[in-house]
Amino acid sequence: HYSVILRDSAGYAIWTLDAKSHNVPGWLADSSIALAPGNYSAVVCFSNSAGNSEWSDARFTRIVAAPPPAATCKIQIVTGSLLVTWEPPYTTSPVIACKVFLRGAGRVVEEMTVAAPGTSFRFLGVTRGVTYTARVQFVNDGGWGVVGPESDPINLSIPFRADPPKLEAVGGSCIRVTWSAPSHRPGVPACSLAKVKVSKTSVDRSMSAVVVSDDHFPATQTFCEVSGLSDGFDYHASVVFANSVGYGDESPSSNSVSFTRNRSV
Repeated sequence: HYSVILRDSAGYAIWTLDAKSHNVPGWLADSSIALAPGNYSAVVCFSNSAGNSEWSDARFTRIVAAPPPAATCKIQIVTGSLLVTWEPPYTTSPVIACKVFLRGAGRVVEEMTVAAPGTSFRFLGVTRGVTYTARVQFVNDGGWGVVGPESDPINLSIPFRADPPKLEAVGGSCIRVTWSAPSHRPGVPACSLAKVKVSKTSVDRSMSAVVVSDDHFPATQTFCEVSGLSDGFDYHASVVFANSVGYGDESPSSNSVSFTRNRSV
C-alpha cells in the first residue's frame, strides 16, 4: 500500500490518497484533481506487512494558469466616437486586463489596455468615411492569450444624398410629400430618421422661400401631409436622412405645387 499527501503553498493538506499500488509504476498518474494555479508539494509513504516507510522528501511543483482564450468584441458608433465592448472569456485564473486594438484603413490606428473588470472602451477622434474594426486580447497570471477575431466592420459615413421627394395636392389646401431612403452601403450605420422641409415662395417670385414645416420622421416612414396651405404660393420640399454619424446632404428640391382659389394647379 502507499499513501500520498498533497499540500498547498501554506503547507495545508488539500488531498490525500491511501491505495494499493499493484506494483504498477505511475499508477498515481491516473488520479487527478482540479487545482487552481499556485505552488504545491507532495510526499509519499509506502507500507507492507513489515510496517510503514518514512515519508519521502517533498516534491514541489507549480501550476501555471493557461493564458485566456480568444474572444470576440463589438463596435458601435456613439455620438461621433467608437465604443468597443467585450465579455471576458472564462479562465481558471481571473483576467487581469484587456488590450483593445482599433483598426482603420487596414492598419492598427490605436490600442488601449483596460484593467479588469472593465468591459468597454470609447475611442475619440475617429475619422469620417473610414471603415473600422476592433480586436481584443486578454491577460491573466498565465500571460497574454491570442488576439481574438476582428469585429464586424463599421464605416463612419453619413447617408447618401436622397432623390428629390414628390409633391401632390390633396384637397384644396393640403399637400402630400413622399420620399424614399437612399441606398445603403455595407458597414455604414443604417438611417435612423428623415427630416422633411416644406417651403413656399410667391407665385410671382416676389418673395424669398419661407419654411412652412421642418419635421423629423422615422427613417422607415415614406410620406407625410402638410395642411393649412394658402393660395398664391408655390410649395416645394426637400428631404435629408441621418444616421448615428450625422446628417447627409439635403436632396434636390421636389416638384412644386400651388393653390389658386383653393384649387391645386
